Amino acid sequence: MGPGTIVLIEADDWVARLLQAALREAGYDVVVAAEALAGLQQSLERKPECVVCASKLPDFDGAWVAGQIRASSSRLSETPFLLLSEP
Repeated sequence: MGPGTIVLIEADDWVARLLQAALREAGYDVVVAAEALAGLQQSLERKPECVVCASKLPDFDGAWVAGQIRASSSRLSETPFLLLSEP
């Protein structure tokens, strides 16, 4: 059994593929979403070991996703959250 699941929320397809490949190589199961709402839904359903989220997304920003996850009444509220920023 691998180290678990990571939900990756990233709108840029190239960045998403790059991160997904690196995380899978490290043994993680990676679920990718291109929008905040879809990523939040995947996080609520899958209860990942970590959420990696871009700061800029087409529908909401990464801070909104972090707030929704921290407000969750489940174990998800304690899940590590990595917010990716653009240079």
